Amino acid sequence: MQSKIFVITATYNCENFLPRLIQSLQKQTDNNFTWIIVDGNSTDGTIEIIKNICNIKVQIIIEPDFGIYDALNKAVKKIDNGYYLTVGADDILDKRAISNFRSAMVESNGSDLIAAAYLVNDRVCYPGMELGWLYGMPGIASSHSVALLINKSLHEKIGLYTKKLPIAADQLFVLMALKKGATIFRSNFIAGRFSTKGTSGVDQIGMVTELFRVQVLIGESFMIQFFLLSARLIKIRVLAFIGAGKIV
Repeated sequence: MQSKIFVITATYNCENFLPRLIQSLQKQTDNNFTWIIVDGNSTDGTIEIIKNICNIKVQIIIEPDFGIYDALNKAVKKIDNGYYLTVGADDILDKRAISNFRSAMVESNGSDLIAAAYLVNDRVCYPGMELGWLYGMPGIASSHSVALLINKSLHEKIGLYTKKLPIAADQLFVLMALKKGATIFRSNFIAGRFSTKGTSGVDQIGMVTELFRVQVLIGESFMIQFFLLSARLIKIRVLAFIGAGKIV
């Protein structure tokens, strides 16, 4: 019996780019999946767009939330069993993504996590191995959005996404799962394009700061992680200086 595949997306005022994601899901060569959309009461045309989606099996939740991970938790709770793939409203899936993930599920013989490659700024990023201490989740798995298929049963062991980390709760969940013995299968197919316009891409200082917190929480060396945090903050400031002509 085939395991179910769910795609989950949190939306809020994303009418300008959501149609591209919808089109990429409508073009999937394997359409045997359910898309769970959790909208935080958008005030633009997002809700109307969602309600008019066709040719995809969709479940919709529309209500206020307390951020993206609260929204994702609502979607996870709707899944009884199977695997899910998180996709941002501004991301795009390759038309073979669901098909390739399903093939990897069979090949992996039931791994808890299935990591794929993804595109970011036209650069291919492949699943990482043994570099979690340096890069966090991408260094040992892949991007949580677009490129990481997750067995819902992991949440029964690890819990839901914490609301205490508004940017990097996904990192904590995945890294903690791996620390506790979750199995992972890595494949080099390109699942889609990850957008850098989300919070983790825009709030770089917040992202690297939360990554530091996550790494320490899962038991990585405080001194090494503090050094990496300092280096990343310096890099952000230098790039800001180069880009703006002054330190901002």
